[in-house]
Amino acid sequence: MFEMTEAYTIFSEFYDQFMDNYSYEEVDGFLQEVLKSEGVRPNRILEMACGTGSLTEYLSKIAVVDAFDQSEEMLSKAYEKLYRNKWAKIYKMNMEDFSFSHKYSLIVCLCDSMNYLSSLESIQKTFQNVYNHLEEEGIFVFDLNTELRFREQYKNHIQIEEGEEYFFTWENFYDEEKRINHYRLNFFLEEEEGLYERSTEEHKEYAYSLEEIKNLLQETGFEIVSIRDGYREEDGNENSLRWAFIVRRR
Repeated sequence: MFEMTEAYTIFSEFYDQFMDNYSYEEVDGFLQEVLKSEGVRPNRILEMACGTGSLTEYLSKIAVVDAFDQSEEMLSKAYEKLYRNKWAKIYKMNMEDFSFSHKYSLIVCLCDSMNYLSSLESIQKTFQNVYNHLEEEGIFVFDLNTELRFREQYKNHIQIEEGEEYFFTWENFYDEEKRINHYRLNFFLEEEEGLYERSTEEHKEYAYSLEEIKNLLQETGFEIVSIRDGYREEDGNENSLRWAFIVRRR
């Protein structure tokens, strides 16, 4: 018997270990370069889908940060990192319907959080909400895993992580027809007498084409400044595994 739990419930306990190959320092350097090249000196930043707050710590060294996530468990981990940080505040909200009284000169949504939006309509609604929260000439930076990553790198991939009192498996299946990448995370947590309790979470990420995203950005009113190949200076293309979008409100 095993328990099926909501996404980012059990996973929140292991998220930082699982993400140890994701360089927040590299992302911070990328954002600093973007701000410099675009001549933006933010006084207030909004971070969407902040997770456990690792990037929030870096952003709070630039300006005051409002950060939100829809997972209470992830926000609990973020609070442990940030409760003494006077430059960062965290909130429980979602990407489509978040609402703040402030306008922001920089909004970020990274670590493939946008891939969790399940339709072009949801993405368009999110883009419009971001647009409404940006100052004139404000910058929105977000990334997306590409279909190539799901199809070539993640398809049928299995990863195993083991610790002193747990181990978990990460299984992937990419549905090319529906363009949905299914993640199944199986957690085995040690109980008394050496027994393990199994819990399972299922996550879905959705693939979108470069043209679909560009069209939605332009329909919303954004100027596309650049589309990068990941967090590097090279232009993104159909061979990229991750696209990083830099857009401006006009």
